[in-house]
Amino acid sequence: MMAGPTVVHDQAEFDAAVAAGAGWIRIAAPRGVWVEVASPRGVDVEASGSASVSAFDSASVSAFGSASVSAFDSASVSAFDSASVSASGSASVSAFDSASVSAFDSASVSAFDSASVSAFDSASVSASGSASVSAFDSASVSASGSASVSASGSASVSASGSASVSASGSASVSASGSASVSAFDSASVSASGSASVSASGSASVRAFDSASVRASSRVAVHLHSGKAQIAGGVVIDHTDVDRSDVGTWLDYNGITVSDGIATFYKAVDQQLRAGHGYILTTYPIGETVTAPDWDPVQRCGYGLHATGDPGLSESYYLGDDPRCRYLELAVPVEGLVVLDDKVKFQSCTVVREVKLTGAPLAGGAQ
Repeated sequence: MMAGPTVVHDQAEFDAAVAAGAGWIRIAAPRGVWVEVASPRGVDVEASGSASVSAFDSASVSAFGSASVSAFDSASVSAFDSASVSASGSASVSAFDSASVSAFDSASVSAFDSASVSAFDSASVSASGSASVSAFDSASVSASGSASVSASGSASVSASGSASVSASGSASVSASGSASVSAFDSASVSASGSASVSASGSASVRAFDSASVRASSRVAVHLHSGKAQIAGGVVIDHTDVDRSDVGTWLDYNGITVSDGIATFYKAVDQQLRAGHGYILTTYPIGETVTAPDWDPVQRCGYGLHATGDPGLSESYYLGDDPRCRYLELAVPVEGLVVLDDKVKFQSCTVVREVKLTGAPLAGGAQ
């Protein structure tokens, strides 16, 4: 029969339990009493009741009841019931039930059920079920199911399923499935599938497939499908552009070309790798990368792939870690194969790491 947890009520009792080799520790500290957890290897740590816990280094904590956790460094937290978590650094959080999370810096959050998340700085959030997310600054959110997102600042959102998004400021949204979006201020929306968009102010919308758009008088609506339904706005029709021609495609997408070399972007993981699930390929900065399976056939695979925008490249990123990085690539125009909104090619030179905007990353390789 498995032994129960060692229950502790303060820092001294916790430290003593770790020193004694306890494998399962439950923190049940009184309200207002904080306990610090810093990488106790091989120890399962739980916070219950009204316990307050600070997690550092690579510590992992499971929080229940009304427990509150502050997570730093590379700490990981699983939050249930009505637990609350504040995560910063590179901390990662999985939130369930009615747990609430505030995420800062480069923290990452996966939210399920009715969990609620407020994301700031460069935090990343994956939300499903009926989770709700408020995203600010440069936070990024991937929302599915019936998740709801309120995005402002320069936050970016990818919404699918029946997710709903309210976007303002300079927020950007990519909506598919039956997702619904309300866009204000200078927010930008790319809508596909059966997504619906209501846009006002100086918002802009790109409409694909059977998307439906209701727009006020000064909203720019870029029409990319004859099946999309548009009401209002200033419609810019793109349906007659021959994007199968490489030269037309480059000009249409505003790709920078100099002496036969075009600039593209690639989203990679923290180890500068892409091709997860296919041929895992590393893109070292300053080096030339060549596809081992090159075939100029006009379909995905059989080569290296990139897009004309860092944000768009993220939509093709398949790594497990949501904290992707962006690389600028120099690609010969000769031999380019157009694949809808991306291209494929045999080889490229990795120029440098860039921000989501395409600007060089401060302190990165130039």
